[in-house]
Amino acid sequence: MSKIAKHYQAATDSKSEGRTPKKELDNSINIVYREAMKTWTPKQIREFRNSLGLTQTAFGREIGVTQIYVSYMEGGMRRPGQTLRLLLDCMERELTRKRKEGGKDGNHPKKG
Repeated sequence: MSKIAKHYQAATDSKSEGRTPKKELDNSINIVYREAMKTWTPKQIREFRNSLGLTQTAFGREIGVTQIYVSYMEGGMRRPGQTLRLLLDCMERELTRKRKEGGKDGNHPKKG
């Protein structure tokens, strides 16, 4: 049984214990998301930005932060918060999906 299924079962079982199932389920889903999110080390952030071919300024625009903040994250002085980590995870998944479909930008067939 998956983590989400286990948390869902626990949340629905909690109804008989007087707790609100929806609140329990929402809390369980948040726990699963936090556990599944990548930590995003400074090196991983820099490598991801470079894989996109973006400057710190352009990358910052894409993720909604300043160039200075990108520099701080890549230098280890700041860590991305939960929302930013989730955004980076989504961007990374989308890039991986596009590359699997074909080519760097998703428009060219993959060779090999």
